[in-house]
Amino acid sequence: MNVNGWKFLSFVVVLQSLIISFVKAGQGQTGSCFSSSFSRAIGYILRGFLIGEMKVSTVIECKRRCVIGANCLSLNILRIADGRFVCHLNSKRKESGAKEQFVPHGVGEYYGLKNKRLCDDNSKTCDSATPWHAFNQSYFKFVPVALSFYDAMKSCREEKADLASTASEEEQRFVQKTFLETNPQAWGFNWLGLNDLTVEGILEWSDGSTVSYTRFAPNMPDTDEDDEHCFIMLKSNGNFVKKPCWYPQTFICETNYSLMFT
Repeated sequence: MNVNGWKFLSFVVVLQSLIISFVKAGQGQTGSCFSSSFSRAIGYILRGFLIGEMKVSTVIECKRRCVIGANCLSLNILRIADGRFVCHLNSKRKESGAKEQFVPHGVGEYYGLKNKRLCDDNSKTCDSATPWHAFNQSYFKFVPVALSFYDAMKSCREEKADLASTASEEEQRFVQKTFLETNPQAWGFNWLGLNDLTVEGILEWSDGSTVSYTRFAPNMPDTDEDDEHCFIMLKSNGNFVKKPCWYPQTFICETNYSLMFT
């Protein structure tokens, strides 16, 4: 092989190595292909449509948190003294008619989501759709497949999530109204993560959250039925009812930003 042939072969080997390194780097980065675009207004924020608030290290993180939420249409960034930012996720955009609540703010910036682009785990395909809805610091999604409590929990965990838990009346109302009340795919009963599988009568959430809020239907929780250890949320009013864990029901998963990106 002549000199030019060796040079060409060396070039091919180096190029293949770079391609392999690039592919491997992309495979471990959930949502690495974010190409969403935002409008920007310095010195302004949008008030009255808050669906989530958290401290973040970068503006990019706040933008990502918005992009992966189907119901997030804009965000506010507020600079704080420690160098971080307060990130507000909003359910409306100033550009879509909420101008009266678009107000000046000394350390604020507003970003209106113009188009949404996000990718799967391997960055092979990008889409504008996301099943997850942002609320407080969590993301929820409805799954229109009827499974037992155990299989529903397994399905959620395969997506770095768990069956949903509700920590407040506000969160319970959000879940019921967003996913169940007018959803034709939702069954009358829908699994949450609440159960007393470990000890009869001792309630726990499957994700390990503290049981700080419940909304039981009348005469619940019922401890007379030996085979009832798992709780569903009623589509009609959001009340919790105890049912046998093997019943097939539609269900709701919950995750958070840290789980999604680890």
